[in-house]
Amino acid sequence: MKQLYTWGAVAAIVLASTIGDVLLSRAMKQVGDVGELWRSYGLLAVVGRTLHNVNFVLGILAMTVAFYSLLIGLSWGDVSLVAPASASLTFVATAVAAKLRAERCGGRCRTIQVADDLLDLPAVQAEPADGRQKTRLVAPEPHRTVADDRRHVVPERRA
Repeated sequence: MKQLYTWGAVAAIVLASTIGDVLLSRAMKQVGDVGELWRSYGLLAVVGRTLHNVNFVLGILAMTVAFYSLLIGLSWGDVSLVAPASASLTFVATAVAAKLRAERCGGRCRTIQVADDLLDLPAVQAEPADGRQKTRLVAPEPHRTVADDRRHVVPERRA
């Protein structure tokens, strides 16, 4: 019976953590570029816009549920079971949630971009050379910022 409780706690951790990740990701996209907002309006504007975002508040609540589920799971089961199981299953569930959200938002190209961001590994690229296939590692591109996505570059502050 104790194993059932332990796996129930792991399931609660995975579900709450995945929901929290998705909600916090949506909240960050809605808030926008915090650095630009801070420079334009100050710290109170950043705090106000963040705390008034419903997705942010619900994401923090979901992460709180995941944390307390982890504590409960650790009280019922071994740390050698609960910690790796919850971490690996949360990673997989978050990847699946990102894929589902990406397909809903933008199709195959967006799905590939999300998978690349999740894995953050160098890509293997095959090139024909003299009729033979060669493989080489291609370094990942640096991550783009929100300012790059908007085609807007914020001017640097001069001291």
